[in-house]
Amino acid sequence: MSINQSIILAWGWKRYFIAFCAGAIGAFAQAPFDIFPLIFITMSVSVWLIDGSTYRQKNSLIPTAYVGWWVGFGYFLCGLWWLGDPILIESGDLLWVLPLAVFGLPAGLAVFFAFAFVTAKLFWTERLSRIIVFSLSMSIAEWLRGHILTGFPWNNFGMVLGDHLYFAQITSVIGVYGLSFITILISTTPIVFWERDKFNQLNSKPFFLSIFVLILFVCFGFARLYINQSDFDHDVRLRIMQPNITNDQFRSDRSNDILNTYFRLSDQRNDKDERTIETRTHLIWPESAFPFILGREPRALERIKSFMPTQVTLLTGAARSESTINHELIGDTQTIYFNSIQAVNEGEINASVDKFHLVPFGEYLPLRALLERIGLRHLVHIPGGFEAGDKQHILNVRGLAGIAPLICYEAIFSGEVIPDGEARPRVLLNLTNDSWFGFTPGPYQHFAQARLRAIEEGLPLIRAANTGISAIIDPYGRIIKSLPIGVEGIIDGDLPKTAPETLFSLYGDKVLWTMWMISALFLIFFNRQFDQR
Repeated sequence: MSINQSIILAWGWKRYFIAFCAGAIGAFAQAPFDIFPLIFITMSVSVWLIDGSTYRQKNSLIPTAYVGWWVGFGYFLCGLWWLGDPILIESGDLLWVLPLAVFGLPAGLAVFFAFAFVTAKLFWTERLSRIIVFSLSMSIAEWLRGHILTGFPWNNFGMVLGDHLYFAQITSVIGVYGLSFITILISTTPIVFWERDKFNQLNSKPFFLSIFVLILFVCFGFARLYINQSDFDHDVRLRIMQPNITNDQFRSDRSNDILNTYFRLSDQRNDKDERTIETRTHLIWPESAFPFILGREPRALERIKSFMPTQVTLLTGAARSESTINHELIGDTQTIYFNSIQAVNEGEINASVDKFHLVPFGEYLPLRALLERIGLRHLVHIPGGFEAGDKQHILNVRGLAGIAPLICYEAIFSGEVIPDGEARPRVLLNLTNDSWFGFTPGPYQHFAQARLRAIEEGLPLIRAANTGISAIIDPYGRIIKSLPIGVEGIIDGDLPKTAPETLFSLYGDKVLWTMWMISALFLIFFNRQFDQR
């Protein structure tokens, strides 16, 4: 039997093992491995697995759902295993949760694959047009994964090509979900080499058409980058500080040492141009930079005032607290906490913006009252966890109005990085702390997704990460300067200027919906034409 027949006819545990391996292979098409041809294996095998479900149990959807779930489980397990690292760091009473983090989340996310496979099965055909059915179903499931229950769009299939600069430029038109649809569609076309038409001939046109589309994407990317060179606003001079402080060092009893490290790095002379902090206008520190509430520590603010030149604005991640009335206990108050970006001038906090998209189980505990009874808690050491900000806000600070703040996790949400109803910002500011994930694929995947937001929106990205990767990125995704994972240091550079508004920034997912509609209409037309022959 040929390879496709072996997969189509496989049953029982062999079938699920093939499905799991197909999904696992696709995970290596993502950062930091970026072996994007591997996604061709995942998608082609997925089509044959649905063929097998149709062949053996045409009227039953359950086997199709099972096999789709196994593909998704393999993909997410091998792509997201590193999410168990924070629990290993915490160890102790949370160690028993490790299997839930490593296996539970992939198992839950795999449900979206099961949904996609079942949806595809409902409209399945023996014709080659089934690759469009499959691509529509999978890309719709990917969109839903990025939006349902606040969404978790990590390792979207569009990132397979989106981490390659020339391919990524097309997201300025179609966004990452549009690129996901195209990636899935192209990746299914190798099946043509195992299928023959009624004249017993191979129809290789779809595969070579897909290669032609990839070439067009590269040409578009090359032209866009060639025509639009990096340009800078020399009035905004940035210094990014990457302290590389590990979790075991980040303790309240080391507050003075941590501040001393920040001051030492922030004030060091740049070896290449011998600039000092006095030549900067804005100093940027990473997410949650302090093991205390900055607004409650006048000594720390006084030390920052003594250190900072008066013309320099500090932009830093910091926890923020508020006192609010506890409605359950009349006359009593409670303290709530926010993960924030704060602007500090001359020892005073002049502006603050709170994180809107919180990390489930990391920064807050869903169904808290129920889950706390079985011993679960969130990872951050904040009583009750963080509260979400009321909405996204533009941050305006001295010398730099129009900052779109992205605190850690918020950078992965395509189309949601700019607040609704506000003027277009000048820059995306991503402060993060990926020290929880060490040298695993996680920080590389996070960086790749943040960079793609710059390309989609046509805005420069300034990124300060505690342990890396910190960078200055222009609105076309070029990395102007960066620091790798696991080093301490500084980045000096001027602010890249914005690009013209992209089609994606203007219309968002409307472009994607148009692509879906055109594909569905083509599918209907193709099948009718075939039936009339």
